[in-house]
Amino acid sequence: MDPDTAAHRKRALRAELRERRQNLTSTERQDWTIGDGESETEGLYGLPEAIGELLGPIAINDVDLILVPAAAVDASGMRMGWGRGYFDKTLGSMEKCPPVYAVLFDGELVDEVPRERHDQPVDGAVTPTRIVQFT
Repeated sequence: MDPDTAAHRKRALRAELRERRQNLTSTERQDWTIGDGESETEGLYGLPEAIGELLGPIAINDVDLILVPAAAVDASGMRMGWGRGYFDKTLGSMEKCPPVYAVLFDGELVDEVPRERHDQPVDGAVTPTRIVQFT
């Protein structure tokens, strides 16, 4: 379970910031949809997904900031997800990657997480009580 970000997303939308929400259209591919802060459905793996036009995998390439869920993040910025590798694949394939922040609970900031060759680090972490920068 991730921290609830709905209020922050609504505030960002009121400030005319656009968000792109992940949509897992298959076990192989991560697509993106522009979210409106309200319209959601249960997607693959039971995750909430925005309802709207699918923009395709490369729609993430022109964003200014990426917020990713995490099971844990260590002191060096290595992120541990849930083992499917969607975000690692996406971040590793981007031509120019903007800052990436993991969203997690305070207790999920740990000393060290297991690493694999494909794992991608994050620039920072956002918890309910603080923002931590690693780079």
